[in-house]
Amino acid sequence: MLDTGRIENSEVRRAQRVLAMVHELHKQGYQRLAIFPGIAPSGLYWRCQILPYDSMLRSPENVLEVYASDEVDVAEYSSGESNNYFGWTDAKSDTARQLAGKFVERFPRLSAAGLGECFPYSGWFSLMLGRSERGDLPVMFSDDGLDGTDCRGSATGSPIPFPPHHTSKIQNGILLSRQSISLQFVEENDWHTAYQPIVDRMGQDLRKGTPVMAPEYPLPQEVDSDDSYHDLLFQIGAYWEGAIYYLVTILGYESPEHFLSDYLSENMSKGKAWDLFKIVWDDRGQLSLLLAYFCRIVLKGNYSPDPDHMGDGRQKQVVKWLANFESPHERPLLYPNPYYGGGNPLHLGCANARFCN
Repeated sequence: MLDTGRIENSEVRRAQRVLAMVHELHKQGYQRLAIFPGIAPSGLYWRCQILPYDSMLRSPENVLEVYASDEVDVAEYSSGESNNYFGWTDAKSDTARQLAGKFVERFPRLSAAGLGECFPYSGWFSLMLGRSERGDLPVMFSDDGLDGTDCRGSATGSPIPFPPHHTSKIQNGILLSRQSISLQFVEENDWHTAYQPIVDRMGQDLRKGTPVMAPEYPLPQEVDSDDSYHDLLFQIGAYWEGAIYYLVTILGYESPEHFLSDYLSENMSKGKAWDLFKIVWDDRGQLSLLLAYFCRIVLKGNYSPDPDHMGDGRQKQVVKWLANFESPHERPLLYPNPYYGGGNPLHLGCANARFCN
Protein backbone atom coordinates (compact mmCIF):
# COMPACT_ATOMS: atom_id res chain seq x y z
CA MET A 1 0.00 0.00 0.00
CA LEU A 2 1.16 3.51 -0.76
CA ASP A 3 1.43 5.97 2.08
CA THR A 4 -1.40 8.49 1.86
CA GLY A 5 0.26 10.87 4.34
CA ARG A 6 3.27 13.14 3.97
CA ILE A 7 6.03 11.72 1.80
CA GLU A 8 9.27 11.70 3.76
CA ASN A 9 11.57 11.47 0.75
CA SER A 10 12.37 15.10 -0.19
CA GLU A 11 13.33 14.16 -3.76
CA VAL A 12 9.88 12.65 -4.32
CA ARG A 13 8.15 15.66 -2.76
CA ARG A 14 10.02 18.05 -5.07
CA ALA A 15 9.23 15.90 -8.10
CA GLN A 16 5.60 16.00 -7.00
CA ARG A 17 5.80 19.78 -6.90
CA VAL A 18 6.98 19.87 -10.52
CA LEU A 19 4.00 17.73 -11.53
CA ALA A 20 1.69 19.92 -9.45
CA MET A 21 3.14 22.94 -11.27
CA VAL A 22 2.16 21.41 -14.61
CA HIS A 23 -1.32 20.80 -13.21
CA GLU A 24 -1.53 24.49 -12.23
CA LEU A 25 -0.52 25.42 -15.76
CA HIS A 26 -3.28 23.19 -17.12
CA LYS A 27 -5.78 25.00 -14.91
CA GLN A 28 -4.55 28.31 -16.32
CA GLY A 29 -5.25 27.17 -19.90
CA TYR A 30 -1.90 25.59 -20.83
CA GLN A 31 -3.40 22.13 -21.29
CA ARG A 32 -1.18 21.40 -24.27
CA LEU A 33 1.90 21.13 -22.06
CA ALA A 34 2.85 17.49 -21.65
CA ILE A 35 5.44 15.50 -19.72
CA PHE A 36 7.85 12.72 -20.65
CA PRO A 37 9.14 11.31 -17.33
CA GLY A 38 11.63 8.57 -16.61
CA ILE A 39 14.60 7.35 -14.59
CA ALA A 40 18.19 8.41 -15.30
CA PRO A 41 20.59 5.67 -16.52
CA SER A 42 22.22 5.65 -13.08
CA GLY A 43 18.87 4.69 -11.57
CA LEU A 44 19.29 7.41 -8.95
CA TYR A 45 17.23 10.29 -10.31
CA TRP A 46 13.74 10.89 -11.67
CA ARG A 47 13.77 13.03 -14.77
CA CYS A 48 10.95 14.91 -16.47
CA GLN A 49 10.79 16.75 -19.75
CA ILE A 50 8.01 19.30 -20.22
CA LEU A 51 7.21 20.01 -23.84
CA PRO A 52 4.30 20.73 -26.18
CA TYR A 53 1.72 17.99 -26.40
CA ASP A 54 1.97 18.05 -30.20
CA SER A 55 5.71 17.28 -29.99
CA MET A 56 4.98 13.78 -28.70
CA LEU A 57 3.49 11.08 -30.91
CA ARG A 58 2.96 7.36 -30.67
CA SER A 59 4.76 5.69 -33.53
CA PRO A 60 3.17 2.99 -35.70
CA GLU A 61 5.04 0.57 -33.40
CA ASN A 62 3.23 2.13 -30.39
CA VAL A 63 6.35 3.81 -28.99
CA LEU A 64 5.95 7.31 -27.55
CA GLU A 65 8.52 9.47 -29.32
CA VAL A 66 9.56 13.09 -28.81
CA TYR A 67 9.92 15.31 -31.84
CA ALA A 68 11.44 18.53 -30.50
CA SER A 69 12.38 21.33 -32.86
CA ASP A 70 14.62 24.37 -32.83
CA GLU A 71 11.52 26.57 -32.67
CA VAL A 72 10.23 25.09 -29.41
CA ASP A 73 11.96 24.93 -26.04
CA VAL A 74 11.93 21.87 -23.81
CA ALA A 75 12.08 22.29 -20.03
CA GLU A 76 13.93 19.55 -18.14
CA TYR A 77 13.95 18.75 -14.46
CA SER A 78 15.94 16.13 -12.58
CA SER A 79 15.44 15.21 -8.95
CA GLY A 80 19.21 15.59 -8.73
CA GLU A 81 18.60 19.36 -8.91
CA SER A 82 16.69 19.13 -5.63
CA ASN A 83 14.72 22.36 -5.20
CA ASN A 84 16.75 24.29 -7.77
CA TYR A 85 13.88 23.72 -10.17
CA PHE A 86 15.02 23.99 -13.81
CA GLY A 87 18.29 25.41 -12.50
CA TRP A 88 16.58 28.34 -10.79
CA THR A 89 18.06 29.45 -7.49
CA ASP A 90 15.21 31.75 -6.47
CA ALA A 91 12.37 29.19 -6.27
CA LYS A 92 13.49 26.85 -3.50
CA SER A 93 10.40 27.41 -1.36
CA ASP A 94 7.90 28.25 -4.12
CA THR A 95 4.48 26.68 -4.21
CA ALA A 96 3.31 24.89 -7.34
CA ARG A 97 1.35 27.97 -8.36
CA GLN A 98 4.36 30.25 -7.86
CA LEU A 99 6.49 27.87 -9.92
CA ALA A 100 3.84 28.01 -12.65
CA GLY A 101 4.10 31.80 -12.75
CA LYS A 102 7.87 31.67 -13.11
CA PHE A 103 7.57 28.94 -15.74
CA VAL A 104 5.39 31.10 -18.01
CA GLU A 105 7.79 34.03 -17.61
CA ARG A 106 10.97 32.02 -18.18
CA PHE A 107 9.77 29.62 -20.87
CA PRO A 108 7.66 31.97 -23.00
CA ARG A 109 7.92 30.05 -26.29
CA LEU A 110 7.22 26.73 -24.62
CA SER A 111 4.29 28.18 -22.71
CA ALA A 112 2.87 29.72 -25.89
CA ALA A 113 3.13 26.35 -27.63
CA GLY A 114 1.31 24.73 -24.71
CA LEU A 115 -1.58 27.19 -24.62
CA GLY A 116 -4.97 25.71 -25.50
CA GLU A 117 -7.49 23.08 -24.56
CA CYS A 118 -6.64 19.39 -24.47
CA PHE A 119 -9.17 17.82 -22.15
CA PRO A 120 -8.19 14.18 -22.84
CA TYR A 121 -4.61 14.88 -21.79
CA SER A 122 -5.42 17.14 -18.83
CA GLY A 123 -7.89 14.50 -17.64
CA TRP A 124 -5.22 11.81 -17.82
CA PHE A 125 -2.84 14.13 -16.00
CA SER A 126 -5.28 14.55 -13.09
CA LEU A 127 -5.58 10.78 -12.81
CA MET A 128 -1.81 10.33 -12.88
CA LEU A 129 -1.36 13.15 -10.35
CA GLY A 130 -3.49 11.28 -7.85
CA ARG A 131 -1.06 8.38 -8.04
CA SER A 132 1.99 10.63 -7.80
CA GLU A 133 0.65 12.37 -4.69
CA ARG A 134 0.90 9.00 -2.94
CA GLY A 135 4.55 8.65 -3.90
CA ASP A 136 4.20 6.76 -7.19
CA LEU A 137 5.82 9.03 -9.78
CA PRO A 138 5.15 8.29 -13.45
CA VAL A 139 7.95 6.57 -15.37
CA MET A 140 7.90 6.02 -19.14
CA PHE A 141 11.57 5.34 -19.82
CA SER A 142 14.34 3.63 -17.85
CA ASP A 143 17.21 1.22 -18.28
CA ASP A 144 15.04 -1.42 -16.64
CA GLY A 145 13.01 -1.99 -19.79
CA LEU A 146 10.63 0.94 -20.09
CA ASP A 147 11.03 2.27 -23.62
CA GLY A 148 8.12 4.65 -24.17
CA THR A 149 5.49 1.97 -24.72
CA ASP A 150 4.27 1.86 -21.13
CA CYS A 151 3.88 3.99 -18.00
CA ARG A 152 4.50 2.65 -14.49
CA GLY A 153 4.74 3.95 -10.97
CA SER A 154 8.21 4.60 -9.61
CA ALA A 155 7.44 3.17 -6.17
CA THR A 156 5.26 0.18 -7.00
CA GLY A 157 6.05 -0.61 -10.63
CA SER A 158 2.32 -1.00 -11.19
CA PRO A 159 0.82 0.23 -14.47
CA ILE A 160 -0.41 3.80 -14.85
CA PRO A 161 -2.76 4.37 -17.80
CA PHE A 162 -0.83 5.64 -20.80
CA PRO A 163 -1.44 9.26 -21.83
CA PRO A 164 -3.69 9.83 -24.84
CA HIS A 165 -1.22 11.00 -27.46
CA HIS A 166 -1.90 11.04 -31.19
CA THR A 167 -0.57 8.18 -33.29
CA SER A 168 1.64 8.89 -36.26
CA LYS A 169 1.33 6.97 -39.50
CA ILE A 170 2.99 6.88 -42.89
CA GLN A 171 0.73 7.89 -45.78
CA ASN A 172 2.02 8.36 -49.32
CA GLY A 173 5.51 8.25 -47.86
CA ILE A 174 4.77 11.09 -45.39
CA LEU A 175 5.04 10.62 -41.63
CA LEU A 176 2.06 12.48 -40.20
CA SER A 177 -0.52 12.71 -37.46
CA ARG A 178 -4.13 13.70 -38.14
CA GLN A 179 -5.40 16.14 -35.51
CA SER A 180 -8.50 18.25 -35.08
CA ILE A 181 -8.18 22.02 -34.73
CA SER A 182 -10.28 23.18 -31.79
CA LEU A 183 -12.89 25.92 -31.92
CA GLN A 184 -10.99 27.66 -29.12
CA PHE A 185 -7.88 27.92 -31.30
CA VAL A 186 -9.89 29.39 -34.16
CA GLU A 187 -11.69 31.84 -31.87
CA GLU A 188 -8.46 33.00 -30.20
CA ASN A 189 -6.99 33.84 -33.61
CA ASP A 190 -8.45 35.66 -36.60
CA TRP A 191 -10.12 32.72 -38.32
CA HIS A 192 -9.06 34.05 -41.74
CA THR A 193 -5.40 33.60 -40.77
CA ALA A 194 -5.62 30.99 -37.97
CA TYR A 195 -4.29 28.20 -40.21
CA GLN A 196 -1.32 30.16 -41.53
CA PRO A 197 1.15 29.12 -38.78
CA ILE A 198 -0.18 25.56 -39.04
CA VAL A 199 0.46 25.49 -42.80
CA ASP A 200 3.89 27.11 -42.35
CA ARG A 201 4.82 24.38 -39.89
CA MET A 202 3.45 21.69 -42.21
CA GLY A 203 5.80 22.94 -44.92
CA GLN A 204 8.76 23.07 -42.54
CA ASP A 205 8.13 19.57 -41.18
CA LEU A 206 7.66 18.17 -44.68
CA ARG A 207 11.01 19.62 -45.77
CA LYS A 208 12.79 18.33 -42.65
CA GLY A 209 11.17 14.90 -42.75
CA THR A 210 9.75 15.28 -39.23
CA PRO A 211 6.15 14.25 -38.44
CA VAL A 212 3.60 16.56 -40.03
CA MET A 213 0.55 17.63 -38.04
CA ALA A 214 -2.20 17.25 -40.64
CA PRO A 215 -5.49 18.97 -39.70
CA GLU A 216 -8.67 16.94 -39.95
CA TYR A 217 -11.70 18.02 -41.95
CA PRO A 218 -14.06 19.54 -39.32
CA LEU A 219 -17.30 17.74 -40.18
CA PRO A 220 -20.47 18.10 -38.08
CA GLN A 221 -21.63 15.07 -36.12
CA GLU A 222 -25.05 15.27 -37.77
CA VAL A 223 -24.83 16.62 -41.31
CA ASP A 224 -28.63 16.86 -41.58
CA SER A 225 -28.95 19.13 -38.56
CA ASP A 226 -29.62 22.84 -39.08
CA ASP A 227 -27.35 23.47 -36.10
CA SER A 228 -24.43 21.95 -38.02
CA TYR A 229 -24.01 25.22 -39.95
CA HIS A 230 -23.72 27.45 -36.89
CA ASP A 231 -21.64 25.01 -34.85
CA LEU A 232 -18.82 24.72 -37.38
CA LEU A 233 -18.93 27.93 -39.39
CA PHE A 234 -15.65 29.44 -38.20
CA GLN A 235 -13.79 26.12 -38.00
CA ILE A 236 -14.67 25.21 -41.57
CA GLY A 237 -14.01 28.75 -42.78
CA ALA A 238 -10.53 28.61 -41.20
CA TYR A 239 -9.95 25.15 -42.69
CA TRP A 240 -10.64 26.35 -46.26
CA GLU A 241 -8.67 29.56 -45.78
CA GLY A 242 -5.83 27.24 -44.81
CA ALA A 243 -6.25 25.38 -48.09
CA ILE A 244 -5.91 28.60 -50.12
CA TYR A 245 -2.91 29.68 -48.06
CA TYR A 246 -1.28 26.28 -48.72
CA LEU A 247 -1.95 26.57 -52.46
CA VAL A 248 -0.34 30.04 -52.54
CA THR A 249 2.63 29.59 -50.18
CA ILE A 250 3.52 25.89 -50.44
CA LEU A 251 2.41 24.97 -53.96
CA GLY A 252 3.05 28.38 -55.52
CA TYR A 253 -0.30 29.04 -57.21
CA GLU A 254 -0.98 32.68 -58.07
CA SER A 255 -4.67 32.52 -58.96
CA PRO A 256 -7.71 30.22 -59.12
CA GLU A 257 -7.30 29.75 -62.88
CA HIS A 258 -3.65 28.77 -62.35
CA PHE A 259 -4.71 25.95 -60.03
CA LEU A 260 -7.75 24.94 -62.13
CA SER A 261 -5.60 24.77 -65.25
CA ASP A 262 -3.17 22.35 -63.63
CA TYR A 263 -5.88 20.33 -61.92
CA LEU A 264 -8.20 19.93 -64.93
CA SER A 265 -5.29 19.08 -67.21
CA GLU A 266 -4.02 16.59 -64.62
CA ASN A 267 -0.73 18.45 -64.58
CA MET A 268 -0.18 18.01 -60.85
CA SER A 269 3.51 17.23 -60.39
CA LYS A 270 4.13 18.81 -57.01
CA GLY A 271 5.50 15.70 -55.28
CA LYS A 272 4.98 15.22 -51.57
CA ALA A 273 3.69 18.77 -51.08
CA TRP A 274 0.73 17.97 -53.37
CA ASP A 275 0.26 14.57 -51.73
CA LEU A 276 0.02 16.25 -48.32
CA PHE A 277 -2.49 18.78 -49.65
CA LYS A 278 -4.69 15.93 -50.93
CA ILE A 279 -4.44 14.10 -47.60
CA VAL A 280 -5.65 17.15 -45.66
CA TRP A 281 -8.12 18.76 -48.05
CA ASP A 282 -9.42 15.86 -50.15
CA ASP A 283 -9.53 12.79 -47.92
CA ARG A 284 -13.34 12.73 -48.21
CA GLY A 285 -13.60 14.18 -51.69
CA GLN A 286 -14.25 17.64 -50.26
CA LEU A 287 -11.77 19.38 -52.55
CA SER A 288 -14.51 19.47 -55.23
CA LEU A 289 -16.28 22.12 -53.11
CA LEU A 290 -13.25 24.42 -53.33
CA LEU A 291 -12.82 23.68 -57.03
CA ALA A 292 -16.44 24.67 -57.64
CA TYR A 293 -15.82 27.94 -55.80
CA PHE A 294 -12.76 28.60 -58.00
CA CYS A 295 -14.87 27.87 -61.10
CA ARG A 296 -17.41 30.44 -59.97
CA ILE A 297 -14.65 33.06 -59.59
CA VAL A 298 -13.14 32.59 -63.04
CA LEU A 299 -16.56 32.49 -64.76
CA LYS A 300 -17.74 35.79 -63.29
CA GLY A 301 -18.33 38.46 -65.91
CA ASN A 302 -16.13 41.04 -64.18
CA TYR A 303 -13.20 38.68 -63.57
CA SER A 304 -10.20 38.86 -65.90
CA PRO A 305 -8.47 35.47 -65.87
CA ASP A 306 -4.86 35.13 -66.85
CA PRO A 307 -4.93 33.99 -70.50
CA ASP A 308 -1.84 31.85 -69.91
CA HIS A 309 -3.99 29.64 -67.69
CA MET A 310 -7.55 30.24 -68.90
CA GLY A 311 -8.02 30.31 -72.66
CA ASP A 312 -11.31 29.59 -74.43
CA GLY A 313 -10.75 25.85 -74.39
CA ARG A 314 -9.94 25.76 -70.70
CA GLN A 315 -12.94 27.98 -69.92
CA LYS A 316 -15.25 25.52 -71.70
CA GLN A 317 -13.69 22.72 -69.66
CA VAL A 318 -14.40 24.69 -66.45
CA VAL A 319 -18.05 25.19 -67.47
CA LYS A 320 -18.44 21.47 -68.17
CA TRP A 321 -16.75 20.45 -64.92
CA LEU A 322 -18.96 22.76 -62.88
CA ALA A 323 -22.12 21.46 -64.57
CA ASN A 324 -21.08 17.89 -63.81
CA PHE A 325 -20.36 18.87 -60.21
CA GLU A 326 -23.71 20.58 -59.68
CA SER A 327 -25.89 17.84 -61.15
CA PRO A 328 -25.60 15.42 -58.18
CA HIS A 329 -25.75 18.29 -55.67
CA GLU A 330 -29.30 19.50 -56.24
CA ARG A 331 -29.86 19.75 -52.48
CA PRO A 332 -27.42 22.31 -51.05
CA LEU A 333 -25.21 21.11 -48.22
CA LEU A 334 -26.37 22.27 -44.81
CA TYR A 335 -22.97 22.56 -43.21
CA PRO A 336 -20.59 25.39 -44.22
CA ASN A 337 -18.70 24.93 -47.46
CA PRO A 338 -16.97 27.16 -50.02
CA TYR A 339 -19.60 26.87 -52.78
CA TYR A 340 -23.18 26.58 -51.57
CA GLY A 341 -24.81 29.42 -49.67
CA GLY A 342 -23.96 32.55 -51.67
CA GLY A 343 -21.30 33.97 -53.95
CA ASN A 344 -18.59 33.50 -51.31
CA PRO A 345 -20.37 31.90 -48.34
CA LEU A 346 -17.22 31.55 -46.23
CA HIS A 347 -15.75 34.96 -47.19
CA LEU A 348 -12.57 33.30 -48.43
CA GLY A 349 -9.55 34.91 -50.03
CA CYS A 350 -7.46 36.44 -47.25
CA ALA A 351 -4.28 34.71 -48.46
CA ASN A 352 -4.54 36.22 -51.95
CA ALA A 353 -7.06 38.75 -53.28
CA ARG A 354 -7.47 36.85 -56.56
CA PHE A 355 -8.98 33.95 -54.61
CA CYS A 356 -11.70 36.23 -53.22
CA ASN A 357 -14.99 36.23 -55.14
